[in-house]
Amino acid sequence: MSEKLIIVTPPSTNGFDAESRGLNGLFIRMCYSRLFAYPANKDNDGNLIGDTTQIEGVLADSYEVSDDKMTYLINLKKGVKSYFGNELTAKDVVWGWQRAFALRDVGKWVAIIGSVVSADSIVAVNDYQVQFTLRAPNLTFLQQLTRVTPVINDSTEAKKHATDDDPWASKWLLSNPCGFGAYYLDSLDPWRQATFKANPNYFDPAIISEVQVLFESSSRKRATMLADGQAHLIPNLETHLRPFIQSELEGVTISQIASGRHAVLGMHVDHEPFNNHLIRKAVAYAVPYDRIIAEAYHGAAHRWTGPMPMGTPMSLDAQSWPYDFKLEEAQKLLAQTEYKSGFKTELFVDAADAEHVAMAEIVADALSEINIHIDIEKMESGIFWAGARYFRPFPMLIYEDLHQVPDPYYTLVHDYTTGGMGLINVGQYHNNELIEIVKSIESAGEIDVRHDLVNRAQKIIIDDCPYANLVAPDFLAAHSNKITNCYWAPDRSLAVEKITFLS
Repeated sequence: MSEKLIIVTPPSTNGFDAESRGLNGLFIRMCYSRLFAYPANKDNDGNLIGDTTQIEGVLADSYEVSDDKMTYLINLKKGVKSYFGNELTAKDVVWGWQRAFALRDVGKWVAIIGSVVSADSIVAVNDYQVQFTLRAPNLTFLQQLTRVTPVINDSTEAKKHATDDDPWASKWLLSNPCGFGAYYLDSLDPWRQATFKANPNYFDPAIISEVQVLFESSSRKRATMLADGQAHLIPNLETHLRPFIQSELEGVTISQIASGRHAVLGMHVDHEPFNNHLIRKAVAYAVPYDRIIAEAYHGAAHRWTGPMPMGTPMSLDAQSWPYDFKLEEAQKLLAQTEYKSGFKTELFVDAADAEHVAMAEIVADALSEINIHIDIEKMESGIFWAGARYFRPFPMLIYEDLHQVPDPYYTLVHDYTTGGMGLINVGQYHNNELIEIVKSIESAGEIDVRHDLVNRAQKIIIDDCPYANLVAPDFLAAHSNKITNCYWAPDRSLAVEKITFLS
């Protein structure tokens, strides 16, 4: 074990229950483990990133799958214990999935997208084997087991805190992480700091024995703390700080990693004139994507040239994506509609997101060139998020998401399905042919069949242009040169247990 690691981040929600909204992702991933994970490989810049072509066991040792790909038997590691001293068994896994279905939140969505449609589909065969029964031979299922949700709690301990009014111990778990992770919560002073210590019972002991998380509102102060040695790591670096750190600070490394993050210019298909796909295409051709990367993200983003986020298997070649910055093409399409003289509309954006506000201003300026005049409405974060995710009243908005699973079926459901499953379908796009193809992909147990269906789905999306794909923001982090092995999983979560200090 080595010296204390100090991480500095903005103040955030301190909840530990991943089955509730408002969780703190960094905290969750320190205290809870998954069944499987993507192994770490180095990219061309030496960053540790996940190899999404394979999975390896974490709490699971191995798996077995039936010939029809409808039943999976997960073999758990033996001797894994929580900080409370209770051994991991199949009952903990089953309780976590039952809890996810009962609470009807994040974990239930994850389960259903993996074709596990009810709590009865998960059975403890014995102490160390869990059986999952799927409704379809969905090849996405194993990838869902790399997520931290549904959460695997130490159910023996959690049940001690359940009540008649709170049978799933949600109140206690919100403040008391109770998992089989590499760390446990030692102390928490909300909005000031949190301290975690290595779980002495963890099967793969963390190299660093103590992690302190400091909360600092000022982005410039966070950078200064890193330079002064008051902190070792800023896990989510604001893009505007990159030039300052690179030019002014010594002994600091910036990791810039292409990610599955994706920002869209949503257009609500039930609001005129965006119910006309020619209008949506005209908008997509009128966006100056390179300008957005340079001015809004200071170079820390990539073009997003396809219906699926970067890194998703089976994505069409970038050459298949037609929507570059072409004002003449935008004007030609607009001229084919009743809005050939242009129109006015509103663009809603999260006022607290500097990159998104900058994008909105660039988009408004560019669209004025084709007589689309935009009033930018900056909204408080909570109201904007609720509206974008659930009520969806905005004619235009800028919205960003991150896929935790790089899989085409996951993408197509998550981004292009209506209702509760289509989480980023902020414009309520609906295409019946696409929906039927997505249903077929779930049941396609063979790679070749799946590949053909995914290609067909992407071509429909390209033709319909449900929203303008703005950019794929990179993942940025800054850390002291005193530490190494900062591993970023595909969901861009930090694997703190892998970090080491250089001697």
